[in-house]
Amino acid sequence: MSEKGVLAVPKFIKVKDIESARSGYNVYVKVVSVETRLIETRDGKKIPMVDAVVGDETASAKAFFK
Repeated sequence: MSEKGVLAVPKFIKVKDIESARSGYNVYVKVVSVETRLIETRDGKKIPMVDAVVGDETASAKAFFK
């Protein structure tokens, strides 16, 4: 039998503490606006993308999702 690892408790931060060009943050935010678009990959596939503005009481930020 293999042992299962223990999950770490996530640490949530405020939007003002997010560093540019980094990923993997845990934040609670409100979605302010959303814009959807399709991007075309090199091999011709179309992938839906969502550009959003999100924020909390400290700041707002742009985010994108695919």
